[in-house]
Amino acid sequence: MSSTVNIHSWKRLAQHIGRLRYIDFLVKSTPAICLAFIVYIIFKDVFW
Repeated sequence: MSSTVNIHSWKRLAQHIGRLRYIDFLVKSTPAICLAFIVYIIFKDVFW
């Protein structure tokens, strides 16, 4: 019985860590995405 509870808690822990890593990735990639979008708009205005 305790082993199934242990496996369940490990699954929840892994999901929680995965979600934190996903949020961390979003936070780190957001400035790069904004910068790429601004550069895209500038180049679009220059070349079109």
